[in-house]
Amino acid sequence: MTCQNSNIENKTIEKTTDLELSAPIGLITTNEMEDHTDNKYVVGLNGENKSTTIKVGEDNKTATFKGNIINNSGNKIKDLTILGRFPKSGITNVETKENLNTNLDINIKSLIELNGIENNNKIYYSENGNATNLLEDTSNEWKESVQDISKVKSYLIKIDGEIENAKSLEFNYKGEVGENLDYNLKTNTEFIASYINELDIGEIKDNAKASSIEIGTGEGPKL
Repeated sequence: MTCQNSNIENKTIEKTTDLELSAPIGLITTNEMEDHTDNKYVVGLNGENKSTTIKVGEDNKTATFKGNIINNSGNKIKDLTILGRFPKSGITNVETKENLNTNLDINIKSLIELNGIENNNKIYYSENGNATNLLEDTSNEWKESVQDISKVKSYLIKIDGEIENAKSLEFNYKGEVGENLDYNLKTNTEFIASYINELDIGEIKDNAKASSIEIGTGEGPKL
């Protein structure tokens, strides 16, 4: 980058320096929502929470929800597990288990599609909005097959084997926001990625919480 200063005795002084731009170290995550009806695009990067407002009293809206994970740790990772919440009522924070007090249900229109990864993988679904990433815990109600997609509230993606540094994966699903919504409704979509970091000093368990996107109709008029 070159900077000029022409305020010293009408002389121009130039100074050149190199700028180094670098991405965050570790697992990089993005959480995204694309509103196809209103051409609105919301992206949260590495835990930077976002929100978007839906206008009340309008027709159905279609949206695509996406998650991206990039291994920028500088080394291999393995046994990646992604625990997420669909934008539904009655869900909790995937990391703290705190009640998110959601009361809006977005209709899920497709199962999760996983791209960019060749490793063996499995995707599980649950109607439990407080499910953890423990498959052996029967209270989580994880199932590979879905009988009624409208009832699912949580998902679990398990990636077998190692993922090289600089490799990425993307997953997505479709949703539909109902028509004629009222004020004071909200929901969230979020996920957390847990993995084993293969460092030179040994293997360390780690996780990366993605941004939460809050979707709501805003507060109604106060009388």
